[in-house]
Amino acid sequence: MPSSLKNLTFAGTLIALAALAAAPASALPITNEIYDFTGACTDCYSGEGNATAELTLTGDYVLGQSITTSNFVSFNYDGTDLLSPYTIAAGDASLFVSGSLSTVPGFDTVSFSSVNGIFLSSSSGSWCTGVGLCESDQGTNGSYSSAATPEPGTAGLLGAGLVALGMLSRRARKL
Repeated sequence: MPSSLKNLTFAGTLIALAALAAAPASALPITNEIYDFTGACTDCYSGEGNATAELTLTGDYVLGQSITTSNFVSFNYDGTDLLSPYTIAAGDASLFVSGSLSTVPGFDTVSFSSVNGIFLSSSSGSWCTGVGLCESDQGTNGSYSSAATPEPGTAGLLGAGLVALGMLSRRARKL
């Protein structure tokens, strides 16, 4: 292949990578964000255990804003000795979602319910859950936390950039 054609191919690759990097964030798929719940269960595990759950919201949810059915994906309660695990999902019959997560990790007032279960937590850290009624597990110190994870598109762009840098480095050594 003539060197002028190689240069055009290389330049085209760099332009394509630059276009990907400059694409607006709205063009990238919205990924879900997971918030872990943990709380001291005062009526399960002989009153000495922790209860855990996982709240999944769409990536466009903004902390401090109301959680709605449009940004709610699921709530998975892990279960205890008193209550079996259950999931409240976006498509469940009689889905009800309310409350918001604070901009700082901690205690938050939220409610999730469907035919599969009900979960309530308050800004004081108290919480309860059950199936039908909120009476199976009850506790204190219920808090939500999230570990930020990069979107899949971010990792792809980073990889493409590293490949481009490697190609540039290799090309510079040949000259």
